[in-house]
Amino acid sequence: MATNVTPEELGAIFATFAPDVPVEVAGAMLKQESNFSTDPKSYEPNVSGNQGPGQIGVPEFNTFFPSKQLGRAGNPNDMKDSAIAAARMVQDRWVKSEGDLSQVARGYYGKGTAKDG
Repeated sequence: MATNVTPEELGAIFATFAPDVPVEVAGAMLKQESNFSTDPKSYEPNVSGNQGPGQIGVPEFNTFFPSKQLGRAGNPNDMKDSAIAAARMVQDRWVKSEGDLSQVARGYYGKGTAKDG
């Protein structure tokens, strides 16, 4: 099982990588997806292959992990790296939707995308 990410670490990650997203939105998403990374099931891929605090898949991880910014490749099985990619994904959806929460949710949860097609 992967190393747990504390709620404090999640807060710091989202503050850094999703600065435009209100803390309440990030908190609601993390509560829904992994109970702030305390749900042991969040550390193993689900039937869709998603895992981690934000329950994102490898394709999303590869899109949103900031390898150039951090100067290293990310690991989708590393929970901190997974949280960073999830934060960037939420940030992307937030900016593209101009803060429209319904669009952010549709883009994040796979029921459409936030103004990108």
